[in-house]
Amino acid sequence: MKIKEEEEKRKKEEKRERERRKKRKKKRKREKRKRKKRRKKERKEEKRKGEEKRIKKRKRKRKRREERRERKKEEKRKKRKREEEEEKEEKRERREEKKRKEEEEKERRRKEKRREEREERKERKRKRREEKEEEEERRREKKEEKRKKEEREKKEREEEKEREEKERKRKKRKKRREIEEEEEEKERREREEKRKKEEKEEKEREKRKEEKEKEEREEKKEERREEKEEEEKREKRRKRRARKEGKKMKKRKREERKKRKKREEEKRTKRKGEKEEKRKRERREEKEKRREEEEERLPGNRCQSCRSLHKESASFKSLYKRSCRNPSESTQLWTNLDCNGLQLV
Repeated sequence: MKIKEEEEKRKKEEKRERERRKKRKKKRKREKRKRKKRRKKERKEEKRKGEEKRIKKRKRKRKRREERRERKKEEKRKKRKREEEEEKEEKRERREEKKRKEEEEKERRRKEKRREEREERKERKRKRREEKEEEEERRREKKEEKRKKEEREKKEREEEKEREEKERKRKKRKKRREIEEEEEEKERREREEKRKKEEKEEKEREKRKEEKEKEEREEKKEERREEKEEEEKREKRRKRRARKEGKKMKKRKREERKKRKKREEEKRTKRKGEKEEKRKRERREEKEKRREEEEERLPGNRCQSCRSLHKESASFKSLYKRSCRNPSESTQLWTNLDCNGLQLV
C-alpha cells in the first residue's frame, strides 16, 4: 500500500515537473521571438542609416571630383601657356647654342688632333706596363686560388664531421624520447585499464545490490500477500462458525464490535488531546525561551511585574498599558535602564 502511494506521489510530481518544463519552454520561445523582432528592427534601422551615409558620401565624392576636374583644367591651361613660353625661349637658346657650338667644334678639332697624338704615345707606354702587371697579377691569382681551395676543402671536412656528430646526438635523443614516451603510454594504459576494471566492479556491485533489494521487496510482497490470504481464510472460517452458532452469537459479536470501536475512539480522542497539550506546552516553552534570550541580548526598559523588556517610547505609561502582561497592577515600579537609573511609577 505504501509503495503504491509513493508511486502515485512520484507520478504526480513528474506530471507537475513536465508542466513546469512546458511553461518554461513556451516562455523561452516567446522571449526568442521578441529578441528576433527587436534584432530585425535594429538591422532595418542600421541599414537605413547606412544608406543615408552612403548617399551623403556619394554627394561629397561627386563634389570633390568636379572641383578636382576644374583645378586640373586650370592647371593644364597654365601649364600649356608656360610650355609655349619655354619653347620660345628654348628655340632662341638653341640658335645661340648652335652658333657657339660650331665655333667650339672648330677649336675642339684642333685640340683633339694634338691630344690624340699625345694619347697615342701614352697608350703605347701604358700597354707595355699593363701587360707586365697582368702577367704578375695572373701569377698571384693562381697562387691565391690554390690556397683558398685548400682552406675550403679543410673547412668542408670539418663541417661534415660536425654534421655527423650532431646527427648522431639527435638520433640518440630521439631514441631516448621514444623509449620514455612508450613507458608513459604503457603506464597510462595500465591506469586506464585499472580504472575501467574498478568502474566495472563498482557497477556489478551496484547491480547485485539492486537485484538483492528487488528480491527482498518481492519476498516481502509475497509474504504480505500470503498473510492477507491467510487472514481471509481465517475470516471465512470464523464467519462459518458464527453462522453455525446462530443469531445469539451474532448479537454478542455486534455488541463486542461496538464496544471495541467505542474504546478505540476514546483512545484516539485521548491520544489526540495529549498530543495537542504537548504541542501547546512546547510552543509556550519555546516562546518563553526566545523572550528570555531577547531580554538578555537587548538593553531597554524592564517591567518589574512581568520582567518583560519594553522598548523605549515617548509615552512611557501608554507603553506600559499596551505591552505589560499585568496591566491591572497599575502601581508597579518601573526601572528605565537607559535613563541614568531613574525609577518611574
